[in-house]
Amino acid sequence: MANTATLTWTFPTSNTDGSPLALSALTGVDVYAGTSKAQLNKIQTIPGPFTTPTASVTVDVTNLGYGTIYFAVDVTDAAGTSAFSAIGSKTFVAPVPNPPTNFLVA
Repeated sequence: MANTATLTWTFPTSNTDGSPLALSALTGVDVYAGTSKAQLNKIQTIPGPFTTPTASVTVDVTNLGYGTIYFAVDVTDAAGTSAFSAIGSKTFVAPVPNPPTNFLVA
């Protein structure tokens, strides 16, 4: 099973009160996944600080099972942790056998 989802997001540029947020102030990003929107579990932490000029990140999440997997991220700075990003999903369909060949009816 080699199912992979590529997650991409843009970092926030402001705090909840509207004040500016410096990208370098972020201390980490937590990546969450689960089989329902209500049950997301942390699967990875990406430590900061961040200095990417484009202020965006792409992460591959690998070795996922079959079915619909939901994903979200949050960010942390010295003041605390944000709410989840929007929740996205990807569905992986299990492969089924090819049909039999050389089928004859006499």
